[in-house]
Amino acid sequence: MSQMLKNVMLVGAGGNLGTHVLQSLIEAKFNVSVMSRASSKAAFPENVRVYKTDYSESSLISALEGHDAVVSTIGGSGLKEQQKIIDAAIIAGVKRFIPSEYGIDICHPKALEIVPFFNQKEQINTYLKSKESQGITWTSIATGPFLDWGLGAGLFGFDLKNRAATFVDQGTQPFSTTILPTIGKAIASVLIHSSDTANKRIFIHSFRTTQHQLLQILERQTGTPWKVNYVPADEMISIGRQKMSRG
Repeated sequence: MSQMLKNVMLVGAGGNLGTHVLQSLIEAKFNVSVMSRASSKAAFPENVRVYKTDYSESSLISALEGHDAVVSTIGGSGLKEQQKIIDAAIIAGVKRFIPSEYGIDICHPKALEIVPFFNQKEQINTYLKSKESQGITWTSIATGPFLDWGLGAGLFGFDLKNRAATFVDQGTQPFSTTILPTIGKAIASVLIHSSDTANKRIFIHSFRTTQHQLLQILERQTGTPWKVNYVPADEMISIGRQKMSRG
């Protein structure tokens, strides 16, 4: 039988993923609260309690007291803040922490080599593991890139406005990807099945596809052929690193 995790604090509820997670937690009948910075003007449903915090230890502990689980969907610039939240969660007696990992599997040997930024996620994951003896459990979730958000952001190499695509090699390498609502439902399921998911990495996906298959769908939907540019994988990695170095 799973440990009862009923009162859930969501951090980052106003973001692209956070809004879907919030909806899924509400639909799953959790008692949901959100953590928000004191300066935030974000609005949330009336049945969701909002805890304003300045991220000091005392304000974090006060906000987290009485909660069974913390779900973090903090964006890239705030990833390091999670360590403060974890420390406060332990003091407050929180039983489960789901870090803002998602995306690609950071334990894959090539992940941190290709995208050094993900070291921040790996460090949080390692920190959580080191705190298991203090009574907190964790679940990390690998989803692959976000399909719905990623298409609009050009993450998959598609320029929707100009109907152009940039393929890595021939665009035929399969990859797993997940849509945001599915991630929200998966997080709710992890908390429902808390005993089965304690201190584990969970892998989910909505689809397994290729750039070429996605292009076929886009061409059918738009009714026109798209221009395709082919870039070798090594060159694409180099371009990506240059962009990341520029911020």
